[in-house]
Order: sequence, then structure tokens, then C-alpha cells
Amino acid sequence: MRKWLIVLRAYSWPASLVPVIVGSVSASGAGRFSWPDLLLTLPAALLVHSGANLANSYFDFKKGADTPRMADDRCLVDKLISPALALRLALGLMAAGAALGFILA
Repeated sequence: MRKWLIVLRAYSWPASLVPVIVGSVSASGAGRFSWPDLLLTLPAALLVHSGANLANSYFDFKKGADTPRMADDRCLVDKLISPALALRLALGLMAAGAALGFILA
């Protein structure tokens, strides 16, 4: 489990979750809060955010920006997952987030 939290950069998730929660509180104040919307928006935000994190890891690794000597994100440098898996997961996570977005639309 720890490996996947590192790979998906879970430490950065609040950057996506906080705006969703703040928006929900704001909607509640305006009388427009929806539990179903919140329960779809939270995972959609995490899916897209995690997919973007993995895409960033993949492309930084491929262009040589992430190296064993210099990398903030080490999931590919330290071989926690393969570059091919990172790309497939990035695309899959973003597609799943987009699917939830279509449901919300």
C-alpha cells in the first residue's frame, strides 16, 4: 500500500480535495449542495490528479529530467513501477475521472 501512495503522490491530493470541499461548503451556503455530486466529484478529482501525477512522472523520466542523482519524484527512478505501467495507469486513471465527469455533467 505504501508503494502505491508514493507512486500516486498521495501527499499532493489535498490540492485537489480541498477545492472540492470548499466548493461543496459554498454550494451548501447557497442551498445547492448535493451529496451525490460530492460523492462523484471527490473520486473524480483524485483520479484525474493521480493520473496527471503519473503522466508527469512518465514524461519527466522519459526526457531525462528525473535521474538517480536528481529527482523529486522517484517512483520510476527507483523502479517502484515500470515506465510502461506508469503511462497505462495515467491514461486509465484520467479516463476513469473523465467518465465520472460525464456522469456529473
